[in-house]
Amino acid sequence: MLDVIPCVVIDHNSKTAIVYKVGRKFVYLIPMKSGKLTVTKLTMSAFDKRGYSISDTPVSSALVTYLRHSGGHTQTAKQALESIREAVWE
Repeated sequence: MLDVIPCVVIDHNSKTAIVYKVGRKFVYLIPMKSGKLTVTKLTMSAFDKRGYSISDTPVSSALVTYLRHSGGHTQTAKQALESIREAVWE
């Protein structure tokens, strides 16, 4: 399912997240929420249980929204977003 990284995903509650890394056991994503944006690490099974699917939203569009998020970002989330920005806008 996650063939192209980074990508925007949406869960069964219509909440979006940017997936920026997929390892052997874990999916690393930045969910959009109120307050500070943080990196969340989910097992593949937890990711699937939340009903995430690939969104039609372009990563570049979502990235602008995430970088401008009024609640701020943790340092880890900010670094992840910056690395995505470099990859998307090279």
